[in-house]
Amino acid sequence: PMLIYLCVVGIMQMCASHTYILWLPTIIEALINGRALGKVPVSKAQAAAAAATSHDKLRTVILPVLLAAIPYTAGAVAAWFVAASSQKRQEVYFHASASMLFAGVFFLLFPVLTKAAVAGGFVCLVLVAAGGSAAVSPKTALVAHACRGPSQVVGMPVYSSISVIGGVIGPFAAGAIVQRSSSGFTVVAYALGAMIALCGVLTIILKFLEKFMKPPVGSADANDNFWDDVSGQQGLPVVQDTSDVLLGSSGATAGTAAPGGVSKNTDAPTDVTACAAVQDQA
Repeated sequence: PMLIYLCVVGIMQMCASHTYILWLPTIIEALINGRALGKVPVSKAQAAAAAATSHDKLRTVILPVLLAAIPYTAGAVAAWFVAASSQKRQEVYFHASASMLFAGVFFLLFPVLTKAAVAGGFVCLVLVAAGGSAAVSPKTALVAHACRGPSQVVGMPVYSSISVIGGVIGPFAAGAIVQRSSSGFTVVAYALGAMIALCGVLTIILKFLEKFMKPPVGSADANDNFWDDVSGQQGLPVVQDTSDVLLGSSGATAGTAAPGGVSKNTDAPTDVTACAAVQDQA
């Protein structure tokens, strides 16, 4: 149930994120040329100026692409800090939810601030990228938390395959809305902002519903100690096989024979450093 819940959230999140990524240069170009909210020239002089601007490659191609790098850079920085904070505090729900709510709120504010100033609209786009990118790491950890155990082998691919449906539908739907609407990206911004904010709300609700969705304690898929395997200090698997007796310089040692005549000590500790020390002594 927890994975199904996250798949629903993932469809909406992917719909918003893929639409934002694919349409960002176009939105910036429309923002620069005053068409982001469906503004149209009101006089022949303005129409001639707009036609001349449309042939300016600097304003229509080069500048939007260069400016698009700023939101992506902000997103990369925000993602790193939020991921580090999530791991340090061993918490994923509030980190993912707060990041998505942050992105959703500023996406909803995009039409409002764009009317005030072009710079205001661009700042909104940067902050949306920062919040959306920051949510990726804790959200991925949350999916791993839901699928922990033997089911993780199937659960993670299932989540990715289902959630990407939103990434396919979103950009096409946004294009259809922009072409059929005279309001430019206004409707798209409101729809995507509401969608991302809803993802944030559903994620924090899941924290309180988790106890009703978790597998029974002691089952193969129980995920009570999710953070035990996150720090990178999980033990090495030990194969207990006493069928072979390998004679070494110090006497008989129980172990398993590996290809090439190399023996593995089954009594070695599971800590990586301790294993290395035993191998050096041998």
